[in-house]
Amino acid sequence: MSSDNKIEKQTKRWGNSIGLRIPKEMATELNLEEESAVYLQVKDGKLIIEPKKDLSLEEMVDLINEDNRQDLIDLVEPVGRELF
Repeated sequence: MSSDNKIEKQTKRWGNSIGLRIPKEMATELNLEEESAVYLQVKDGKLIIEPKKDLSLEEMVDLINEDNRQDLIDLVEPVGRELF
């Protein structure tokens, strides 16, 4: 399915929210599966749905800074030959 194609779908009530089913062809094109994380945004009166990109290890490490870096904590007491 080309991203240029528009299809009409109906929303359904889902608890206190409104649900929208994404056709399989569109989900496949966007690599969406059940439980995939997405970003929702309203822009110029349109709903934009974008797949949340999984970060690589390098990208996650790049996000570490002085404000969010955790100190090392030794949670286990030394035992046996580890004693100094």
